[in-house]
Amino acid sequence: MHSPRLSLSESNVLQDAQFFTTKAAIDAKINTLFAELKNKIEACQPANSKLPAEIWSTPGRIHRGEHLGAFPWRALDSPRCYAGTDIFVFRTLLVWGNAFSFHLILSGKWLKSHGFLLRPKSLAQDGWMLSVQDSPWDWTLDSTSHQPVSQFTDGEWDQWIDSHEWLKISKSHSLDQFSEIPDLGAALWKHLAAAFQ
Repeated sequence: MHSPRLSLSESNVLQDAQFFTTKAAIDAKINTLFAELKNKIEACQPANSKLPAEIWSTPGRIHRGEHLGAFPWRALDSPRCYAGTDIFVFRTLLVWGNAFSFHLILSGKWLKSHGFLLRPKSLAQDGWMLSVQDSPWDWTLDSTSHQPVSQFTDGEWDQWIDSHEWLKISKSHSLDQFSEIPDLGAALWKHLAAAFQ
């Protein structure tokens, strides 16, 4: 059995004593960014929204992991309401080396009570994509996993909701937009909240 060999680039990373110090510093800034986003989301509730207080009964939460595919990730769920198959969550996801993305997931009672309130024309203005995946917990976001909401008529949208157990709409942003994420996410949430009328 031969001993493994490192490429030059792998050897350079292994010997980089600052790598994990830098990663820890970035993680701290991500936490601060998500805390700011959470505060902005909570502060921008439209007065005429028909969203019940129940979705705010559990405080927003930052999740983290090291292996989404091969990449570390961080997520903010705010607002969030999980009760068995009844799910209402607005998730902001950062995957290292990939992108930021925003996701609204509705299932169970939330899908039937609020999914029909969303209209494709309104969602299309913000560039939302509809997930056509097998699971709402698949975070792939490309042209095969999602379809533009703009392609759906109101009737097709209602038919989709009638025939599915969950709904997920998603929107992606570049990691270059790091400092803009709190404003971008809060604006997206405000538009969604206003659409629930």
